[in-house]
Amino acid sequence: MVGQRLCVRDNRDQWLESRVIEVEQTRVKIHYYRWSSKYDEYIDKTSDRIKPYGYDKKILNKKEIVKKWRVPGMAYWLTHSLALIHLLVRDDIL
Repeated sequence: MVGQRLCVRDNRDQWLESRVIEVEQTRVKIHYYRWSSKYDEYIDKTSDRIKPYGYDKKILNKKEIVKKWRVPGMAYWLTHSLALIHLLVRDDIL
């Protein structure tokens, strides 16, 4: 619907607030807030780049929760532990 507010992932993988400025059968033309109209673009209606308005706020909140409870070295430990488990399962050891 023209005027609908959305969150759209741009080509730098950032979620930006936007609104629909044109609707076609299979795609929508979006305008990014606070960006020049030269960055307006058509995106397929079924694209995973389009999310409901406010989606970016939910992502930020999740990042803040992770940052708040971060334990030094935990990401390194978890990444390598999961890789080891994957190898053990793949080789039928676990």
